[in-house]
Amino acid sequence: MEGLLKTAITHNLPLYAANGQPRSLENLILYYPLGENRIMLICETLSDHVLSMERASLIVGIGFDLQDIRDFARSLSRGGDAYVQRIFTESEIEYCRSLPDANPSFAVRFAAKEAAIKALMIAGKEGLSWHDFEITNNGNGAPSMTLSGIAATSASEKKVDCLLVSLTHSRVTAGAIVIAEVNDSRQRR
Repeated sequence: MEGLLKTAITHNLPLYAANGQPRSLENLILYYPLGENRIMLICETLSDHVLSMERASLIVGIGFDLQDIRDFARSLSRGGDAYVQRIFTESEIEYCRSLPDANPSFAVRFAAKEAAIKALMIAGKEGLSWHDFEITNNGNGAPSMTLSGIAATSASEKKVDCLLVSLTHSRVTAGAIVIAEVNDSRQRR
């Protein structure tokens, strides 16, 4: 551990615990500047004086989108079921319609699809479909995104291993952020 700290200090790498305080022996997060506005984040833990790497990744894309829920609800109303089915998968429709007010959930899922398009930098790509992006919730309610079709092919070509998704909405606005990551242990082309 001391050798790692000496190496980090020698290379002027800032060391922080997850709470922003000086690092502790239990948790260590290293931010390695890589140039070109990129960093590599490595989270490491100390267990019985053995340092093990849990994650090393590069952020290669960030997408953000906001939707006015009232405006989006009007679009859904004007477009009817055909519009809803063109944008959302059957499981997304089933989930949203199971809620007392489906509009915020539809709007935030649409925002997530837009944010993913931005994070993957594939806006306007021929053959791209709204169904290429499906938002689901895991057992704890956290959102995740599954890609298919052109979106999945594009993500694979860019070596994207993971899409991190965060959804939020108020009574008025729905927003989503999607972060595309590449596992640093694989070579990017």
